[in-house]
Amino acid sequence: RTLDLCGTKNYPSESLRVERLQINYLRQNAKLALSNEVVRYKPGGAAEAMREAAQHVVTCPKTPIAFEGAPPLRYQLTRIHDSKLVKGYVAVRVHRTGTVKGKRVDDVFFVVYQRVGNVLSGVYSYAATGVSVSAQETFCLHAAEQSARNLRGTGTPAGGVPA
Repeated sequence: RTLDLCGTKNYPSESLRVERLQINYLRQNAKLALSNEVVRYKPGGAAEAMREAAQHVVTCPKTPIAFEGAPPLRYQLTRIHDSKLVKGYVAVRVHRTGTVKGKRVDDVFFVVYQRVGNVLSGVYSYAATGVSVSAQETFCLHAAEQSARNLRGTGTPAGGVPA
């Protein structure tokens, strides 16, 4: 799945995906992790996906949500802003709480969706315990800004390859 903000239901655009590449960036013993997913859709699919994601941010219920057989967890989504992202982006801070196998879950991660034409980029960040939320947000937005440059076709350094 590409879109799963606040559950995996009500994302008809999932059926419009044509190609998908997701790469996880994690160094051994690193405190921050990043994943970038790039998806090509049938015409109009990426725009629909962005509308669906934006709608889920607004309508996310406050009741716990179970994902594919997992115990229900609570998700609180808060919009975040960055003027360097592609116009119409959806960026959120996700605060997840609940209990899984008797262990308390209380973490924060970030999700940034942006698109150009029929291509959508999703940038996701995760952090180890003890990493400040602001450091994680900065990390994620920096990666999303590079993704925006790549989507716009301006992400290749002089003489280099796309970052």
